[in-house]
Amino acid sequence: MNQRISSKYLQAFNKGDDRGAIRLARQHLEMHPADLQALGVLASALLKQQQFSGAIPVFDRVLEAQPDNQPMQLGRISCWLAVGSVDMAIQQLQFLLQQSSQQPELWNALGQAYVQAGQYQDAYRAFCQALALPNCPDAAYMHLLNLFLAHELFDLDVSPLAAWAIDVKTEPALRLNYSAVIYRRSQFNEVHYLLLRLLVDLSRRTDIPDSLYAQIYANLSVTCLELGLFVESSTYCDKAKQYGYAVELLLACQAQLCRVQGQYSQATDYAKQAIRHKNDFDVMYSLLGQILLDCGEVTESWCAHQQALALAPENRQFKFIAALTGFAMHDDLREAWSLYESRWFNLRTGCKSVLPWPEWKGGKQQGRLLLYREQGLGDEVFWSSMFGEVSQYFDAVLCVCHEKLQTLFARSFPSIVFVADRPSSHPMVFEQFDFQLPIGSLGAVLRPHRSSFSHTAESFLVADPVRAEHWQQRLSQLGTGLKIGLAWRSVDLAGGRGIHYPPLAELKPLLQVHGVEFINLQYCAAAEECAEIESMLGRPFYNFREVDHFDDLDASAALMAACDVVVAPCTATAALAAAVGVPVLEMAAVAVDGFQLGQQQSPWVPMLTRFGKQPEAPWSVVIEQIALVVQQLQQERCLT
Repeated sequence: MNQRISSKYLQAFNKGDDRGAIRLARQHLEMHPADLQALGVLASALLKQQQFSGAIPVFDRVLEAQPDNQPMQLGRISCWLAVGSVDMAIQQLQFLLQQSSQQPELWNALGQAYVQAGQYQDAYRAFCQALALPNCPDAAYMHLLNLFLAHELFDLDVSPLAAWAIDVKTEPALRLNYSAVIYRRSQFNEVHYLLLRLLVDLSRRTDIPDSLYAQIYANLSVTCLELGLFVESSTYCDKAKQYGYAVELLLACQAQLCRVQGQYSQATDYAKQAIRHKNDFDVMYSLLGQILLDCGEVTESWCAHQQALALAPENRQFKFIAALTGFAMHDDLREAWSLYESRWFNLRTGCKSVLPWPEWKGGKQQGRLLLYREQGLGDEVFWSSMFGEVSQYFDAVLCVCHEKLQTLFARSFPSIVFVADRPSSHPMVFEQFDFQLPIGSLGAVLRPHRSSFSHTAESFLVADPVRAEHWQQRLSQLGTGLKIGLAWRSVDLAGGRGIHYPPLAELKPLLQVHGVEFINLQYCAAAEECAEIESMLGRPFYNFREVDHFDDLDASAALMAACDVVVAPCTATAALAAAVGVPVLEMAAVAVDGFQLGQQQSPWVPMLTRFGKQPEAPWSVVIEQIALVVQQLQQERCLT
């Protein structure tokens, strides 16, 4: 009889009948309470049935007799984690790893425990230890992948997953998820390669559902969009449709594709159609909000963002995008700044540092403040408009800035110590700070209302006076007319960003203004571009090659300071020129810039004036307005 019960509980457990195994094992243990096999089956079956509190004492009994039984150790640890005894699980795993550090299962379990404790950096290190050992279980790869999917750990290296993610033996859905992690890091060329390779590998299989193909093609569509491959993006969107991709998601792809190509009316139509198909489509409300803001419909944009946030109140990307409309919408900017604090959702907005000091929330403080850079060079220039005020609140301020701006900032704000990017060698870094803050959060402290921008100086960056005087003399030799510094694009034209910069041919009305001289301020300007401009001018286009406008911003700022006016699109060039006190006429591709509070005159750099247009309007609308301003300034010059 006992043997039959024993046989039956093992059979039930092996067949996956956990409830039967529990009942039969308990019957057996009534007669043989010390039977370790029955205890092990009972503990494991209780774990599988999620009866964690009941399983723990059973695991304890087995481990009293077999303290080195690793499956039982891991089973008990899983129960501890399930009931919230995370610290106990971590301590036990650390103890076991001290005895044997070559067990990938233990490292994997430790990683899971750290995730539950919210110690993501430690979890990452534990999973990587597991991956580095022979016979690492696939579960460790999956847990590390899930860690990246669930948390924006942009400062951690994903390469330990790379070989596994392209292995044909890895499940296609997991490979697709890995490409999503890489996509978040803006590594679009790599995503493109991974997805195409996945399609090649799947072509040898017949068991792949259409839904997976639909998702792969949809991901390829948005990836090609980021790479500026619009024809390919449209083709992959059609392929996703063939495989049954959801109508509203297809409309979303088409809306985004139209937007980045400047087809705003069609983009709006697609977005509204998608919402009609799925009225709780949070992503579409957010995209519609962006489109409406670009078109100058601020109130409607805010309503769309509010819809998105009502559906997904914790979505950091939605909050960040909504903040830009909030800046343009209200005089009280506190809500917008609160939303803006959610900007740390991808690498484009930077990586928030994990520092041991509290963030500064305002007020006069005794002690030291550490500021650190974020986002692009133009943003950093805008934020620097508040540096002069910050130093009044602390005994000492150290700012980690971009290396290209270090010399210029140090000259302009002598009360602040500036170190480049990663200040590992600067002695102040090793001292104790009292507060810290990313520079993009200064606005929440110092610019809570529109009226707070009255503190902004007309110019606040000081160009090298010796170099500036040199360029004043050089440019004065070019004639008596206005000296116009000119830039026309960014170096980053991917993902539809090219629509924000006018084609060179569109600059002709400006270049035909009589009596002015044009100075090149465009970084990385191609010889062909300069030749085309000179051809339209019919006279020299002055390109001083001794100035590196990309890497030597201190030299570039000195040349800008010698110009009478600068004409540029929304790039770091425009921000820098205005910050050193030169009137800037900015060519803008959209009607409203939320970051500029929806104003024509920039609140951050008052010397910058935006000339915006409806997104579908031709560039001639803006260029002719700017040409008229330059012509009037030239006429005034001639009269004096």
